[in-house]
This record gives sequence, structure tokens and C-alpha cells, in this order.
Amino acid sequence: MTDKNPAARRNLIALIYTFIFVVIGLYFAFSGGGHYNYESQAKLNDWIQLRIWIILSLFMGIIIYYSTLRRNAKLWSWILTLSFYFVIFYALLYKGTDYGLNGHWGDNGNRLALVTKFREFSSIFQDWYFKGLPSFYPPLWLFLSGKLAWLFGVEGYKTIKLGYFVIYALYPPALFLVWSKIAPKRIAFAVAFLTVFFRDIHLDYVYYEHITAAFFIPWWLYFVEDIKCKKSKGFKWYFLGAFLGALIFLTYYYWFLIGLMSIVVRALVRLVVGEKTYLKTPSIKHKTVLLSGVGLLSTIYWLPLLLSILRYGADSMQNKWFNPVYLNANVPFFEFSLISLVLLAALIYLGARFRHKINSNFGVLLLSMVALLLIERGLNLNEISIQTRKLRELLPVFLGVPSGYCFVLLYGIINRRFTRWRGVLLLVTAVSIFYLAGNHATITGHSMYKIAVNSRVPANDIAVFESIDCRGKVFLTNRYLEAVYLPYFMFVCPNGATAHTAARYHQRITFLRYLGKLEDPARVAFLLKRNCFNEVDYFYLPGDDTRDVAYYDMYPLYFPGRNIKLRLEFPFATTIQSKYFTGRHARGIYEVQLPDESVVDIFGTKERPADLAAALKEYNHLRLCAGFLQGAYRDSLKPFLDDVASMVEDSVDLASLCEFDRKLALADFQVAADASGLHRLRVIFLAEKRVLKDYRIFIHAYPEDTALLDPGDRRKRFKNLGFAPDPATSQWIAGEYRFFERDIELKAGKYKFHLGFFDKDEIRLPGTYWSGYLLIDSGGFKK
Repeated sequence: MTDKNPAARRNLIALIYTFIFVVIGLYFAFSGGGHYNYESQAKLNDWIQLRIWIILSLFMGIIIYYSTLRRNAKLWSWILTLSFYFVIFYALLYKGTDYGLNGHWGDNGNRLALVTKFREFSSIFQDWYFKGLPSFYPPLWLFLSGKLAWLFGVEGYKTIKLGYFVIYALYPPALFLVWSKIAPKRIAFAVAFLTVFFRDIHLDYVYYEHITAAFFIPWWLYFVEDIKCKKSKGFKWYFLGAFLGALIFLTYYYWFLIGLMSIVVRALVRLVVGEKTYLKTPSIKHKTVLLSGVGLLSTIYWLPLLLSILRYGADSMQNKWFNPVYLNANVPFFEFSLISLVLLAALIYLGARFRHKINSNFGVLLLSMVALLLIERGLNLNEISIQTRKLRELLPVFLGVPSGYCFVLLYGIINRRFTRWRGVLLLVTAVSIFYLAGNHATITGHSMYKIAVNSRVPANDIAVFESIDCRGKVFLTNRYLEAVYLPYFMFVCPNGATAHTAARYHQRITFLRYLGKLEDPARVAFLLKRNCFNEVDYFYLPGDDTRDVAYYDMYPLYFPGRNIKLRLEFPFATTIQSKYFTGRHARGIYEVQLPDESVVDIFGTKERPADLAAALKEYNHLRLCAGFLQGAYRDSLKPFLDDVASMVEDSVDLASLCEFDRKLALADFQVAADASGLHRLRVIFLAEKRVLKDYRIFIHAYPEDTALLDPGDRRKRFKNLGFAPDPATSQWIAGEYRFFERDIELKAGKYKFHLGFFDKDEIRLPGTYWSGYLLIDSGGFKK
């Protein structure tokens, strides 16, 4: 018996299988549950179901192909299947945990701390750690996560996992819809499918980078480059383009660097090859209007950030986050894999069909990436990075565009000219998709995935903060993990890479180093409460009972990406044992109380220093203290500071004589002999920034007449007067003058001196000081 209506039969099979497919998917997603570990049998069952789901999804795609749906309906069916495949895939992947990749550690800790604050506070101007500063990170995704968590009563730390479902439910169809405005639907489908299906760990960990890169490309081509050549562009068109661009910018702005660079690169290419038709582009006026609109609609993010930078300065750690591995030029198609072959084919296609309008526009974007890479290398020489590693890491997203075009072209050629190979092409496509889907599951072996599955809420640690009113309060603490769950702020965060651009991060470190050296508890408490950064409400740091100090291990960031540990110490006597610190929890939380005394009573100098060394010490103390206090209190100390400053200025001119490596400066250098013939050397340094190493000081005395040297020094032609400073240079506080006066042995005569810093690794810091010939007489030191 023959089937008289095979089309109806295929559709019936498709309908039945779709129902089974959806039911099994929902069962896989919602069955079981609870919390279980990476090594558990329940997690192994999830992985088994994961492999079954991959096969079922592949069959769903094949059944759609053999159905009698029209082409556009098939494309939409495939893209929705892709979304559903990933939603169930991630439900199985992260079943047994409430966390996303890497749990609450690393960058996720920062993001979740900001989500928690957006959830708890109404203001959109929040930094993840510092009170009173707006977000320096594009906040849109995190803001929406926080507000949706508040709306649905979900804890903030769960939003990354829940965000996966939102992303995969909406990302593929939205990308398909966007590309349908630019290209034929079959190409739009291929681009959307390959962009999402080629996903790697970036779509799990830095999802907003992946998503914004994918949407930036069609936005830039459609609105900025106007590849549809719209003749009439009214206000609505410009507003829509600016609004959509602002949404991308507010989520992750990095790709706009490529767009802006492409304007310059296009002009240079046209200068070299001439006015080619395929290089035509809308006027600068058009681009200026559109990009200005993007800037205007995104002011809610960048204007508060700009104002904070203008007020406090830019001390960004982000441009220090650079490792030597970022110098590698490896790109995906240099590695042998199926994805590499597809991306390489895409690049070949792009070069072969460069004169096609969309290819030429897209090619200019890729050339702009190379230009940015060259700029980055120049900036690296000045210890600055603009993170062009993101261009390399997200290159598969950008090459997903020509990959889609290339695939549709090859499919069309085979379908029209080599019909016998059509079945082979379909088989190869199915096998490739199955292979790549299997690669999706390899994330289960990644260390950050294991962390995600095994992460749990640190309930005991959170309970310590919940025992007091921590909401919106500022803590001097190294406990940053609890900020994922509770909306408190930190006076300074442990890791420099997470510091706000306008946080005055290194100034805060200098302040805390200064605070740890004070011997008066009232001064410590007053500075904690009335400093110019943030009023500290609570002190919560571990203690070293063997040395009677509380300590804070910090990791300020230095180029190239070196996180050198800096331990800040605070004596018990001036902190937790003083009457200004009130214990609030047995684990060591202390509430800081403001002293009753006035700033003048606490910091004012009552006696004039006896000599230059004492005067310079007091000058350091008052100068640093005044810089750390709020304006009104700083003004109260000004008369005392002026008095001490006048005494110092009567004795020595502190104008810089020489700078060493942009960290250390020579403020004064003199050699003299007194009436008894005793020779004295006096040198004053200024630590302009924190010094990372313990340097020795070399001072070489070159006499005009070498006969003045001892026989052992005549071959060298100088006498070495160097010494190791005490305290060591790594203990010097930024902004502090260091005074050294030493007895030396020199025979009377004229000498010139060579001075600088050195250590065993760098040998000598750049920028040494040479004096002219100085006559050592009995006149003593001179100003």
C-alpha cells in the first residue's frame, strides 16, 4: 500500500516529534533539582542527559529540513530550535547549583556585587565597591539584572545562571531578526546560527562582550555605513539608530573603538587605492549626527563617570591589566579544528569578494582591528593597554558574518550545479553540527565550571555582616566576597584591577600606609571618620596576635599585570584596643567612633621642631594629614602647616633636582665640612609614588684631583659613599620626604658627585644625578 500524501505524513511526523522533543526537554530541565556537587551521581546523570539532548536536537533539525514548511518558516523553526536547544542545555549544565560559570569568584564577584547594589538601592549611579561613585563599567545589563531580581524576588547571586536562559531564549532569534534587515533571510539565519553555535567560554563568562560584538556589527553597517543606501533619513530613523547604538554602548562600549577607527582606516585605504565605488560611505556629517545621538542617549552612564574623573582624577587600573601572553598574535584559524577551517574559509571569502559592498565595509572593520593592535603596541611601551586582546578573543564573533555569507554561497553553488552532491553536503553539515555540539559539552571539564557547580552561599560569613546594620555602610575590610550577597561598600578593594577609575586607589593606599604608622589612636579614628575619601563605619580585618597588628593583604596592579602583594598593618593599640573602636561581633567587626576632640587638638603642632630633621618629619606629617582630611578640617591645619613649612624653607630648598624612574625624586643634595673637619653628607628624597622594591643608594664622589683618593679607589677614579636607606624604599610613603644625614670621609678639595638608585635585578634606575664640582669647605650646609 502506497502513501498517497507523503507531504502530510512528513508534517505529521514533524508535529509528533516536536511535541516529544519539547516534552523531553522540559522534563530534563525540571526533573530532579536540589544542590549537588561536581563529583555526584546526580551531576553525572545530568551529563548523560546532556548527550541525549544533543542527539535529539540534531534529529529535530533534520526533521524540520524534511518537512514541507516554506523556507522562511524552516529558518524560523531552526532558529527557535537552536534557542530551545541551548536553554535546555544550560538547564542541564547548571542543574544542582544557583551559580553561573566560576560561581561568585573572579569577575563574577564584581558583577554580582553591582547587581546586588542595583537590586537594593534605587540609584542607578553605583560602583560595585566604592560608595559615592558611579559605575565605571557599562551598567545596562547588570542594572536590568538587579531590577528584575528585585521585581521577582530573586537573590542577586542567582542572576547569572538565570541570565543564561534569557540570553539563549532571545539572542538567536533577535540576531536573526536584526540581520534580516540587512541581508536575505537565508544569510541572516546562517550568520545568526554560526555566531551563536560557535560560542565558546566568552558567552558563558563575559556574555555581554559576545552579545554586544554580535549586534554592533549589523548596527554599524546598517545605520552608520548605511549599506541599504536609504535616500531619506528623517528624525525617526536617526533616533532609532542612536537609541539602539546607545543600548549597545551602555552594555559594552569597547566595539565603538573599532567603529571610530574604521572611519580613519577607510580614509587611508581610499587614499591608497583611490575613490573606488565599493569604498563609498555616507558623509562625515551623517556619522557625526548619528554617533552624537548615541553619545547623547548614553549620557546617563558616561557623564557621571566623566564628572567623577574631573573631580578626583583618573587612576585607572584597567590599562595596567596586560600580560606578556597578550603579545601573541594567535588567532582561531591558526589552530587546526573544524571551526578554524570555517573561519579561514570566511577570511578567504572576504578577500575574494572584497568589492561586494557589505564585504568591503566589514573588511574595513577588520583592518581597523589591526590598526588598534598597532596602537596598543605603541601604548604598551608607555605602560598602557587598551585591551586589544578582546579583538582576538572575540574574533570568531566578527568572522561569523563572512562565515554565514560563505556558507550560503557554497550551498547555493552545490545546490544549483552539483545536485548529486547535495546529499553529501547535508550529511557533512549534520555531522559537523553534531561534532560541534559535542564540543559544547566539553565545558564540563573546565575548572571554572567545576567551581560553579561546587559553589555554595557562605552563610556563616554573611551572618557576621547581617549581625549589624551593614546596608550602605563603608567597611575597612578585606572581605569582598560577602559583597556579592549584601549591599555594603569597601573603603578600598583588595585587587587593583577592580578599582574604580576615579577611586583614587593609590591615594587610598598611601592614606592607609600613613594611618598604620600613626601612634595616636585619636588621630587614627579621626582620619577614618573625616578623611576625604569615605567615612569608615566599620573596621573588619584579620589580626596577627604574635605581632599585635591587624593586617590587610592587598594586590595593587602594576604593568604588566603584576599583582604584587602589599601588606598594610594597623597596630592593635591604635585600632581595636583603642577606646574609639567598639566591638560588634566576636569575629572581629569594630565600629569606628569619632573622637570628641577638635582637629586642632588632635593634629595641631604645639612646639616648634628643634632641627631640620624634626621639622621635615613634622612637615611630612602635617602635609600628608592635610591632604587626607576633608576641606574644612584641612583649612584648620593650614596655619600649623605654614609655620613648619617656613622653618623647612629657611633651611633647604625642596625643588626637585632629578627624577628617578617616575617614582623617586632628589629634592636636596649637599656635602660640607664643619669647623672640626668632620665631613657630612645630607640628601633628601621625595617618594612621588609607591616604590615596589628595596633599592640601595649609590653616591660616587669624583675628585678633581685623583690624588685625593685612597690608593684602592684611584683605579675606579671615585670614592663610593653609598648606603642602604633605613627604612627601606618599599616602606616609603608616597608624597613623603625622606631625610638622610651621614658622616663621610673625604679629603678637602673639589668633588663632583654621581647619585642614583640600584638593585641586583635592574642594576640602576634611569635618571641619575650629576652635580658640578663642589668645594668642600668649613662653611657647613648651605641653602
